[in-house]
Amino acid sequence: MKKNEKKIIKIMNTPLGMYIRTKVEDFNQKLKEYSEIRERFGIEKYEIIKIKLINETWK
Repeated sequence: MKKNEKKIIKIMNTPLGMYIRTKVEDFNQKLKEYSEIRERFGIEKYEIIKIKLINETWK
């Protein structure tokens, strides 16, 4: 394992890391839901929604 990988693992086990992990999981979950929207409404609409989603998730 590289030095950086060890640092990342240490960070991910802190409360901040847990918070980041839950944010990422929520984000991935929403992304799955929005992929259905992409199928229904097409790519352009999906891109706009994705940008909104990214902004919402990382506030």
